[in-house]
Amino acid sequence: MKKILFILGILMGLGLEAWAQDPQFTQFYAAPLYLNPAFAGSSHLPRVSASYRNQWSGLPASFSTFAAGYDHWFKSYNSGVGLLLLHDRAGSTRLQSTSATAIYAYELKISDNVKLRSGLEFGFVQRTLDYNQFVFGDQLLDGQGNISGGIDQTQEQFGGAAGRVSYMDVGTGFMLYSRKLFLGVAGKHLNQPNQSMVDGTAPLPIKYVVHGGAKLPLGDGGARRRRGRTRSRQLEDSKTITPAFMYRSQGKYDQLDLGAYVHYNPMILGVWYRGVTGLKKEGAKSNNQDAVALLIGFQQDNFTAGYSYDVTLSQLGFKTAGSHELSVSFEIPSSNRKRKGSRRYHVIPCPRF
Repeated sequence: MKKILFILGILMGLGLEAWAQDPQFTQFYAAPLYLNPAFAGSSHLPRVSASYRNQWSGLPASFSTFAAGYDHWFKSYNSGVGLLLLHDRAGSTRLQSTSATAIYAYELKISDNVKLRSGLEFGFVQRTLDYNQFVFGDQLLDGQGNISGGIDQTQEQFGGAAGRVSYMDVGTGFMLYSRKLFLGVAGKHLNQPNQSMVDGTAPLPIKYVVHGGAKLPLGDGGARRRRGRTRSRQLEDSKTITPAFMYRSQGKYDQLDLGAYVHYNPMILGVWYRGVTGLKKEGAKSNNQDAVALLIGFQQDNFTAGYSYDVTLSQLGFKTAGSHELSVSFEIPSSNRKRKGSRRYHVIPCPRF
């Protein structure tokens, strides 16, 4: 019985903490529209992408997130547009969130080697909560603090709330990049919408994101010319290493992802650490040591697929059985031959995972 109560307590706490945090992806570059709206149209081809994450699959009630996106580049307007769909289910509280987000991005040429992208996003979010999944204290304890299980529980009051809330969400982002370097910043939930399903207010904290990295050749095979290339020095990297990072902060929670990808065409291998070593935000319960992630991927022409596994480092340890994540993306080839040769000219050199 103590073990059951311990698990219930963990899951309830995790579910409530998830209320104040956005879903996360280990392969965050595989969900570019979710990471930063400035990525809309960044591939210079129509692109379809999807990611699925099952977090802490060993617990009785795991966390699952699915994201699907489409973006398109309009060369004549130096602009990209995108649509992002997201569904997230958080733990035993059955807190579910579904959103649809429209995205616009504009690309500005700073110099022959440097470009700046800016993006805006406007989303509609609906959250639901199944109150029947909550376990209240008077359902477990009698007046003397003993397990009862058969007593009449007090009717919890939720102010007439129906367990559902909808709101608009606004975000923005910027990307500065060259042929080898990239750096981006984004701000999500700038309007701090009220996500409360009961009487009162519960503003969603603004999430700040900083990400970047460098794409470096390995040996003398770092790049090779693709068939049908024009004279614009369009290169496809076949042997590269890409060290990268992402830092995000939301309310009292912060997280740092550090890692690298090795691309040996067509295979991609990666290793990542997630946490903030030695740092503890005011109000946080403990130092943030989350996971080490291993990734394997395949990239051939316009198709990319990846799988990653997170080894949990937090206090939950091996009880979680880790986290699994799958991603796929496909860039739709252009039917215009004149555009085929130029679509990869000076695109963002970030990885596809």
